[in-house]
Amino acid sequence: MERFWSKVNKKENGCWEWTAGCVNGSYGHYRYEGKKILAHRYSFMMHHPLTIDLREHPKILVCHTCDNPKCVNPAHLWLGTNADNVRDRDAKGRGNQAKGEKNGMTKLTEQEVREIREKYAKGNIFQKELADEYGVRQSTIGFIITHKSWKHL
Repeated sequence: MERFWSKVNKKENGCWEWTAGCVNGSYGHYRYEGKKILAHRYSFMMHHPLTIDLREHPKILVCHTCDNPKCVNPAHLWLGTNADNVRDRDAKGRGNQAKGEKNGMTKLTEQEVREIREKYAKGNIFQKELADEYGVRQSTIGFIITHKSWKHL
């Protein structure tokens, strides 16, 4: 327990930040019973021992109300599914919610997407040909045609 707390820095904003090793530069990790565990999961287990054994339920997430992945403050942690976590992210406006040209990552315009769908609907053209014409991958064209991307159009 003392080893765990020696790696925590309590901030004025209420977050207890993990200062030791981090996974991908964000989530802290801690070695417990010979295995690596995410530091915030360990903190939750420590402070809520009767709730659930998280080692037996890897699909249950320990989510952050503070949105600080290094935080291990149990008052900032809650249990949820991936869907719960995504809903929380979107409700806070942290998801990549920009659609179409507003996204900033897209290579196509809305007009080009409409053209692609029209050309394909007329027939006599392959997805690969459209991909070459518009400078994107064939899979991108497939997602456009099936409305898996650019759903808002």
